[in-house]
Amino acid sequence: MKFLIPTYGRECQLTLEYLIEGGAEVRLQTQSEADMEAISKRYGGVDISCDESATNLAQNANNGLRSYRDCEIIAVMDDDIRHAILCRGGHRSKASAAEFVKRVQRLSEAMDERRADVAVGFPSNGIAFRDAGGGIVENRIGSGWLMLVRVGSCWYDESLTSCEDYEMQLSVIARGGLVLRDNGVAPQVRSRTVKNGLQHGGRGFYYEDAEHQRNVGEVVRRYWPLAKYARNGTAVALNSKYA
Repeated sequence: MKFLIPTYGRECQLTLEYLIEGGAEVRLQTQSEADMEAISKRYGGVDISCDESATNLAQNANNGLRSYRDCEIIAVMDDDIRHAILCRGGHRSKASAAEFVKRVQRLSEAMDERRADVAVGFPSNGIAFRDAGGGIVENRIGSGWLMLVRVGSCWYDESLTSCEDYEMQLSVIARGGLVLRDNGVAPQVRSRTVKNGLQHGGRGFYYEDAEHQRNVGEVVRRYWPLAKYARNGTAVALNSKYA
């Protein structure tokens, strides 16, 4: 299973450290030479590329995806995931890195079996995750902490500075394609909200900020009524009646 981590402004690579522990094949994609040098110095021998043409996460991720063969399934991940959480029989527990890598591999195999172009994990590890059933379901969306993408079948929308994860999933469903979601795996990550204090790296803005809310509104507008507002207007949800 191949993993791609688009990253910006973060010398400390939590997701990379976790995946390396699980023996995964990982590539980092940066958009600044300074990041590439700092990460290479800290993590000797890491597979890392840089393309300074990127100005946002969508462009950075697409640049990374273009380095793979068409139809390959690549697991794209946020760079600040501490570890994954698994839910079995309603009980949540920390996934070892090896368990997580195997889980992602099974999700990739399900994509081939069901002819899906995109697959995601559950967006959060709270009560909704506990009650989600733990299986792989069709045409239910998640956040971009984990997105398995079939290269060439779809791309991140580079006009968006956030919500590119929602847009990709909705675009696949809107054209009659299939998105899978693993309801048994979720992230352990510090939420990107103002109350959690200053962020180092990443997009440079918070869920509550006007820029993110404009992106939410744009995606909902494009895909209404398939898409709707969620989480007090800071996220996008699928209106399952239209899926």
